[in-house]
Amino acid sequence: MQTDYNKYMDESFPGMIVDSYRPRNIKSRAIEESEGIDFGLGVVKGTDVALQVALPYSEIATLVFDADIVTGNSIDGKVNGNAITTVPFNTDHDTTMDDLVTELEALDGVSAELTDEAGDNRTVKITVDHTDAAHLDQDALLADWAVTGGASQAGIAITYSTEDQFTGVLKHEHKMSRTLRNVDQFTNNQESKAFNKEAGNILDEGMIWVYVTEAVAIDDTAYLIATGANRGKFSKTSAATSIDSTGKFKSATSGAGLAKLKIRLL
Repeated sequence: MQTDYNKYMDESFPGMIVDSYRPRNIKSRAIEESEGIDFGLGVVKGTDVALQVALPYSEIATLVFDADIVTGNSIDGKVNGNAITTVPFNTDHDTTMDDLVTELEALDGVSAELTDEAGDNRTVKITVDHTDAAHLDQDALLADWAVTGGASQAGIAITYSTEDQFTGVLKHEHKMSRTLRNVDQFTNNQESKAFNKEAGNILDEGMIWVYVTEAVAIDDTAYLIATGANRGKFSKTSAATSIDSTGKFKSATSGAGLAKLKIRLL
């Protein structure tokens, strides 16, 4: 009979609890992601912040014009492949910018506002609803933006960011096969993900094995990647499209791989 156990478990697979003795907290949340979520990925609050979780998305794009719109100008561009109706100069710069917001909001799943952060009415914040059918599971992506015509043309700078809120890491669970129909055929199956509308167990306090995309050192701050192929994985690099998990890595890697992440979100 075994009477003693190691405090630390060997590295095994993403979403595995690291140790057997530290305090930890796990909450159950419905998976909102249409394709499900792989174990060991970081998740954010879903549409229902109290009941659902989803993968993070870079859902915000910001347009900054470096000059006013002038007589004869026209503005064109696309949001996630969908073109706005061309916005021609109308009366003055401010009126034209209001027209631009109107055309952006005419796109499915898109909201827009003038933020006027620099006091010159040249900044437009565009938010894409990645749960909307037109942009399902997509980051905001702007293309082909330009001001044409007129005596001069403003340049446009585009940046991306996210307002998603990190809520924990999807803990691995051993599940029965979803594909077998005969109860006599059921066997334990280490599935790699929790599926859409299933309940997933989210660790928000404790240590868990997670994916990292680069070399990390012990006590590096962990940032959740919110865009692209590495969405839901972690890195030590802060960016506009990443989320500060407030957690720390508790093991080092020489490159991409698995690392221990310690978090405490309570």
